[in-house]
Amino acid sequence: MSALGLEQRVLGPRGGAALLFDEREDLIGGARPGDGDWFARHEGSKVFVNRMLETNPVPVIWTTNAISNVDDAILRRMSFVLKLGLPPRSAALRMLDRIALDESVETSADLVHLIDRAPETATVLRVAARASRLAGLNAASIQPAESLVRALRDGELPIDGPDALDIDLFETEPPRDCRRP
Repeated sequence: MSALGLEQRVLGPRGGAALLFDEREDLIGGARPGDGDWFARHEGSKVFVNRMLETNPVPVIWTTNAISNVDDAILRRMSFVLKLGLPPRSAALRMLDRIALDESVETSADLVHLIDRAPETATVLRVAARASRLAGLNAASIQPAESLVRALRDGELPIDGPDALDIDLFETEPPRDCRRP
């Protein structure tokens, strides 16, 4: 926070500048992850942060992986909030092709299928490709990607294939013409 304050003082009079504060979670200090995507036991002065947001001469672009962790009082002081979701399938497939080229690995139908089942796969493709290469796995190995997606989902992958159940198709009462008297 002191570095951010110093940057504001140095760049403010010059004009024409903006700052990027990546991983807003770093501002939290000694906080610990709580349930969901929020943090508990915040340290530091919220008043100081609020005042800085209200008076900063240089615009700051803040990024976070846990929007729920940003206090409502801070969000109210933001000029604009943009929440980015997971990329659509078409973008995820382009990412897969680009990462495969960059990392000198092959793509596989299994990875495409995992993207279809779990869209967050797109967020771990580069790490999965590097892990496959470093582990000496088949270039098209799905193991690292599945492992990372399971971690993001707390151990569960979506059910796929004949065991999949569409709860909207489930009916608890038999049709009237099939009921016994």
